[in-house]
Amino acid sequence: PEFGYTGDFETFVQLFLVGKAENGSWFDHVLDWYKECQANPDTHLFLKYEDMYQDTAAAVKQIAEFLGFDLTDEILEKVVKNSSLNEMKQSASIGLNHLRKGGYGGWRSVFTVGLSEFFDDVYLHKFEGSDLKFNFGPNSKGIDQTF
Repeated sequence: PEFGYTGDFETFVQLFLVGKAENGSWFDHVLDWYKECQANPDTHLFLKYEDMYQDTAAAVKQIAEFLGFDLTDEILEKVVKNSSLNEMKQSASIGLNHLRKGGYGGWRSVFTVGLSEFFDDVYLHKFEGSDLKFNFGPNSKGIDQTF
């Protein structure tokens, strides 16, 4: 296994959800960075993969604006093209184990309904009082879960 974990998936998810997996709590990490980006918008930019996936061009424009780069339509088109999963699979230097099928929310199809509901409960508890929202893809009923 890439990160050294050799147990079963359900145990790993449970460890992840309580912050005991590699690198600690994902929830704390994301929320801390979100708060830092809100407090320092001139030096910190918060982007979500789901938003970049849904509208790559808008994300590229946001990054260029944040960095103070002039962005022509031609450059924008090249960046969007070269950021596509197909292009990265053809020219990846990081190893294809980091490039799966693309998209978001696919983890729900791997989770049991119980694990998925547990994740939702932990997320809602950890992010309570935050205006940070994620689209986690379809839940067990096929409805996009955004909170």
